Parts: sequence; C-alpha cells; structure tokens
Amino acid sequence: MYLDDGLGGANDFQSAERASSYIRSSLSEFGFLIAEEKCVWYPQQNMTWIGLVWDMEFGKLRVSSERIDRLVDVISKILFCVGKGKMLHNAKFVAGIVGQIISMQAVLGNLVRLRTRELYNCILLRASWKSLVALTAPAVEELRYWLNSVTQLNEQGNDLHESDVCDLVAFTDASEVGFGGYIVPAVDGICAESVCDSLEILTDCCLELPGNSLNTVVGSWTVLESGKSSTWRELEAVSRTVKSSLRCLENHCLKLNTDNKNVTSIVKNGSKKPELQNIACELNYLCSENNIKIKPHWIPREQNKIADGLSRYSDCDDWGIKESVFQMLDKLWGKHTIDRFATDYNTKCSRFNSKCWCKNTEAIDAFSQNWFGENNWLVPPPNVVCKVIRKLCSDEANCTLVVPLWYSSPYWLMLHDIFGNLKHFIKEKHQIMSISPVVPGRGNNGVFGKYMKFSLIAFKIRFN
Repeated sequence: MYLDDGLGGANDFQSAERASSYIRSSLSEFGFLIAEEKCVWYPQQNMTWIGLVWDMEFGKLRVSSERIDRLVDVISKILFCVGKGKMLHNAKFVAGIVGQIISMQAVLGNLVRLRTRELYNCILLRASWKSLVALTAPAVEELRYWLNSVTQLNEQGNDLHESDVCDLVAFTDASEVGFGGYIVPAVDGICAESVCDSLEILTDCCLELPGNSLNTVVGSWTVLESGKSSTWRELEAVSRTVKSSLRCLENHCLKLNTDNKNVTSIVKNGSKKPELQNIACELNYLCSENNIKIKPHWIPREQNKIADGLSRYSDCDDWGIKESVFQMLDKLWGKHTIDRFATDYNTKCSRFNSKCWCKNTEAIDAFSQNWFGENNWLVPPPNVVCKVIRKLCSDEANCTLVVPLWYSSPYWLMLHDIFGNLKHFIKEKHQIMSISPVVPGRGNNGVFGKYMKFSLIAFKIRFN
C-alpha cells in the first residue's frame, strides 16, 4: 500500500504542529516507511504541493513558477513557428499544451475551459496522435491570450477563502422581439430567487421595475437577430445588460440569474458554437477589464417575470428625425460632432451616445458625459428635455436642440424669459415645417401616436 500527496493544517501554529506530530507517529505505528526527503512536517504558511503554491498567510492559491515558465516556454515556441508560417503541428504536442492549461483550473477557474475550446477543436480533427493538426486563427489567438495573460492571472491567484455571497444581483431575459435586464443590490444574504419578491415594484409607462434597481436595460432585436436561436438571444441579453451596466458593476461580484440553463454553462465554460463562444469570450474580457466577478445561476421562468416583461417592452421613445431635416440644420448651423440620444440604427453622427449598449456607441447615458467642446445634436425624449437644458447650462455646451413645439411644457419656460424672449444662450431658432419629420423606430412610438399633430422646433444654443 502506498500513501501519497497528503496535506493537513489547522487554525494556529500549535494545533498544526500537534496534528503533524500525530500523523507522523501514527503512520510509523501502522508500519509505513516514510520518505522523509519528500515530507514537510514543520508547519508553514507558504509551501508548494502538487505543483500549487499554498499561501495561507494571504489566503491565496497559485500555480508554481516552474509550471508557469514551462507553459510560457512551450507556447512561445509554437507561436514562433506560427510566425514563420508553420501552421501544422503534432496533435500530441498541441494536446500537451491544452493539458497544461487545464491542469491549472484550481487557480484559474473555468477560464481554462472557456479559453481552450478552439485549440480543443483543432485536436478533435486529428487522424491520430502522431498526425499533424492545423491551428486555426482563433486557436492561435487563444495561445496568444495565454502567453500574455497566464503570468498575471497566476499572480492574482485564487482566493482560498472566497465566499459565494455576491453584493449585486442581475436578472436577464430575452423574447422574440427584444431583451431586458436589471441590476439590484443583494438583500442581506437573501437568496437571489427571492430578491424580486422582496422589492417594491414601480410601474413606468406600463413597464414594471424593481423599486431599487441600480440599472435597467431594455432593447429590441433587428429582424436578423430575432431569427437567431433562443440561446443566442438569452446570452446576448446577458452581454448587453452587463455592457450597459459597467459603471455600477465595476469592482463587484454579480450573481447573474437567467432562466436558460445553456446560458449558465456557456458563461462559465464557453460553447462549441463559434457565435456563442465569441459572446462568452467578450463577456469574460469585459469582466476582467472591469474587475467584475460573475456567478451565473439558473432560476425557473416563474421567478424571472420582471426581466421577461422588460424583454417584451416596446420603447415609446424610439424615434428619430428624418435625414433631410438633419442635413438642413447641419448645413444651416455647422457640422454636428456627436449625437447624444441615439442608437446604432438611427444616429445622425458617426459618434453617438445611447440609452443602453449597442454597437459602436461611444458612451452609455449621455448625462454621464461632458458635453463641452462639441457641437451636440440633441433630439431627446420629451420627458428629459428639462434635464437636458440644465445639463447644457452646467457644461456650457453648444448644440442644436430639437423639441416639440409645446408652449405649455415646463421646458418652454426654461428657453424663454418672462416676456417671451429667447434666453441669452439661444442664438437662433427654426421651426421645422416638414410634413411628418419623425422617423419611426422599432418601438410603437407611443409618445407621438401614429400621426404627429404638432410641429417641431430647433434651437441653436451657443455658450462660447
């Protein structure tokens, strides 16, 4: 009989010393021959065991530097060959690299599976272990990722005392028409499934929201996106919720609730399908860059009703101005540099801000940006026009502001003095006489209805 790879410990030095002495004497009494040169009987707070460095002083687990150096060396060699145009490599050699990475899972976590899928796909195409396999471009990118990241990831180590308690909770869902999600604080250790039930529910334009939501995300799919698989939509809903909430998620641990079991697995381990794998890798990169820990968790659909409602919500402020109207004002008052209230499908400028994350957006939430130094194009939802005017005055920003011609609105008084004259920062105005100057978006355009029964007016605002 052989005994190998044993490790023991205790809460303090004296207890550890007693435990060590007891185990040593017991093994001798049972007749075992002890290989003293391979044993460490004196209690230590930092030791290397089975290729892992156990740092009990700081509660960290790391891979030994020898193993890290060995992995870096072998990846450097194969990438050197790739740089010389050699894309065919021995299957067993490539599998050995993957095996080294996978063996570090105790420290690096599920990342070892997420970031080796392309390499594994190459190995699966082998004719035999002695045959050559071609490294694809994504597989080479995975090798570069590990070459550039493994040392830093190992220095961070894995927390031996890591708690399952998260300080933020997210709920996401997707439907055939759109996606939705929201972030709430964890409620004093209450399980994530009951967080919704413990919150006050607010109703806003037929939209149910948790009373203490830190961020709420809603959006619509394109025709192409709505035709994709339910798993893609659910995973993309997670991705867009995180992307839209980076400011409140940074440096936090997030419990991510979804009613799709495939999504919980893909977020942790990736997917065989390239489209899903790309989303998972991008999500992992975002979380790494913003120090966000995500713990995906499946919940029944009955416990995800609010997120489901968000995914079916039609944004009544999803509308825009006709291109011809914009071009006329752009020519009249100078080239506009950024569209502050836009999406990727209705922006009038190459640079734009959006309410939620979308492709090519420069920033989420225009009010979080500094508007000074730009010629801003502003076509805000009517219910935030007053907030826009206050922001303009605060930042002393130049802009073109397009609003409904509503004399009785609160914002009208902010644009005119008590005598009805324009405020000093308004240099010109132009009433838009075009018939139906509004372009419908993907929502139901509930603000204006099917036909506009009023005009729009544009103000040229300049502080400098």
